[in-house]
Amino acid sequence: MDLSRYEDIAPFVRMVKIKKSVSLSKTWEDIDHVLIYIAHGHGDYFIKGQRYSMKTGDLIIMPPYFSHFLMTRDEKMLTQYVVHFDLFMDKERELIPHQTAYGKKNEIYLPEKENLMHGEIFYTTVPQKERYVIENLFLNMYREFTKKTCGSEVMLRGMMMQLLITSLRMRRKGHSLKASQNTVGHKSWKLIEQALEYIYLHFNEDNLDNAKISEAVKVSPNYLSKIFREYLGISLHKYLISYRIERAQYYIMNNNCNITEAASMSGFSSIHAFSKSFKQLKGISPSAYMETLLKVDEPGGEDEYSTEGNDYEDYNTETHIYFNQ
Repeated sequence: MDLSRYEDIAPFVRMVKIKKSVSLSKTWEDIDHVLIYIAHGHGDYFIKGQRYSMKTGDLIIMPPYFSHFLMTRDEKMLTQYVVHFDLFMDKERELIPHQTAYGKKNEIYLPEKENLMHGEIFYTTVPQKERYVIENLFLNMYREFTKKTCGSEVMLRGMMMQLLITSLRMRRKGHSLKASQNTVGHKSWKLIEQALEYIYLHFNEDNLDNAKISEAVKVSPNYLSKIFREYLGISLHKYLISYRIERAQYYIMNNNCNITEAASMSGFSSIHAFSKSFKQLKGISPSAYMETLLKVDEPGGEDEYSTEGNDYEDYNTETHIYFNQ
């Protein structure tokens, strides 16, 4: 990889976040470049129909407007360090808030100079001895971004350049991550993407089912569920239920909703249906789940983050959680 083309970049950092996901996640499409580092866990990323099986220590960088979908295979927490950035400072672009690109590709200004990656995906496995460098850089960026103290923008620009070039150098050393051979056919992947987007937009409707989703993408329910099982390893119905459960978790954790409110906002027809589905998927009742959250928030709780010997006292793994934002 020719790194000389990156000599004149002056990155603008739009968002730095720590994402913790369990079970399933949705499709994203972003207006800016995205760097994702897997700090813990494993999951499959589907990008334009290609599967990338990523685990702890893997890193991927995507150009703007690359639709990507994350699927995790078990109930273990997947922790991702995520940075959204432009390669160059631009007064017009700096005013754009962090947001999805769905339906906005022709509305949001993207300068030609942002095409330095030539529409390619960069992915690598960070060697064990170099992971501290990446993680240390990210956590410093996270602290600067969240505190927004004097000079934070300048600090973020310098650290983003260091993080980007350090990552790109690893490709030159041969630490590349191979994509899986299990590629989804273009037509099938477009149908899956359309179905995922429809679910994302309509999950809170209590009459949403396989028939309605299939009608929206103009195929039969049996065929759509078949390609879901074949490529994502899950039925269409189970994906819908799982996604609604995940949204309910988000509402409980971030919107201070009670269980009844979260169930209604997530598209469940009744609290009974929600509780039954939640227990089947998570193994505990929604009320037991809320009790666990309360224990975490209690001072001295068993899951409270220890800052002993850690410079990042403001980084709490239990409170800084972003479910599919």
